Formats: sequence, structure tokens, C-alpha cells
Amino acid sequence: MYKYLPHLATDWLQLIQPRLSNDFFLKMDQALTQGEKIIYPSSGDVFRAFAITSVEEVKVVLLGQDPYHGAGEACGLAFGVKDLIKWPPSLKNLAKELESDLGEFLDSSELVSWAKQGVLLLNRTLTVFKDEPLSHKDMGWDAFLEAVLKSLIDLKKPLIFISLGKESEKLLSVYKDLAHHKIKFLHYVHPSPLSAHRGFFGSKMYSNINQALIELGLKPIKFGSNAQMCFSISEITSSDEGK
Repeated sequence: MYKYLPHLATDWLQLIQPRLSNDFFLKMDQALTQGEKIIYPSSGDVFRAFAITSVEEVKVVLLGQDPYHGAGEACGLAFGVKDLIKWPPSLKNLAKELESDLGEFLDSSELVSWAKQGVLLLNRTLTVFKDEPLSHKDMGWDAFLEAVLKSLIDLKKPLIFISLGKESEKLLSVYKDLAHHKIKFLHYVHPSPLSAHRGFFGSKMYSNINQALIELGLKPIKFGSNAQMCFSISEITSSDEGK
């Protein structure tokens, strides 16, 4: 039993295990449990994206940077936060573009509905130290993501790979030469306040994703609902202005 990492969902473990060393997860767990720093997300949520979105169901892989590093924010799904937690600016900007693009509103801040429709919500690193962005950048998560991405490509199923931000784009660009004709790559500016006005707003990311899914013969994603939530997006704030 690992001290921090939970067990990866069986279908994903069977898919990627041939590409990882036998003691990969043990080494990752040992690295995560050294010292006394607080780690996000909580241990049970590290592989939450894989528990909700199965290998069979995945049709979109959305890749961010690293988990939110503020207290209680990271929920194991990239860009999502637990309900009743103040929305970080990146999530707020995702919601703004959704309203602008499709006239829809997020049903929940956790983005579970996206995950249940086949959107695998990942970050380049699956963990981070509290209040230390990118602190787990060199811990070994790139090897894990490589196993996931290459294994998905090998399935020869229709997929869309989406990068949000330059770091994610760099990682996904490595796999373009390995991809087959059923895979589409879409890149967008990161939705953080530092970059959202440089191309994310007005990108029509959601309608582009759904158009790509239709072209691949897949069902579009219902990203939100037509009924606005009980609070205004402009009222959703967070002290973490960099995320």
C-alpha cells in the first residue's frame, strides 16, 4: 500500500503498465511522501480523472499545466474545483468563454459532467506543493503522461488532444508524428489572467472541439446548460490571481 498515491483505475493501469517501470508508482509515492510539505490534490483525488473517465469512454484529452496550489482548490480534474470553493480565475475565464461561445453556463465547478462525457481532464503534473506552482514539474509525471498518451494513440481510436498553454503545447507536439489520421490536435492559450486576453477569449474553443468531434464521428460534448447558475460569474472570485 502506498502512503500517498491511490491505486490507478484497473483499465488505465492495464493500458499503460507496459510502458512504465515496475517500481514507477512506488518511486513516485516515495518522492511525494518525503518531507512535511502539504500536497494538492488530496491523496484520494490524484487519479480521479482516470476513475471517472474510462479508457473506453475517453474521446478528448484536455491538458493543462499543474493543479491549483491554493488550499482546498485542486479536485483531481484539471481546472475544476470542489463545489462551494471560490472559483480561481482560470476556471472563471473558462466559464466566460463558454458563455460567449455557446451561450451555456457551467453546471458545476468540478467539471465532472465533462469527465463523464469522455473528457480526460489532466495536468502536466498531477500533484503540487501548497502555494508552490510548478513545484512537481521534475518529479516524474512526464513519464506517466507519456505512457498515457502513447498508449491512447496506439489504440487507433478517434481522439482529440487539447493543450491549454505553452508548456502543454510543447508536450503534445512531441506526439504529433506518432498520431494517426483519427487524432486531432487543438492548441489554445492558457485561460489564466496572465494570458487569457492574448487569445483565449474569442477562441471558440468549445465549438471547435465539438466540430472536431463531429468530424470524427463522435457525439459532441454538452459543456454546460442554458440556465445560468444562481450566482453571477462576475461574483466568483479568488485570491489566487495567477491561476
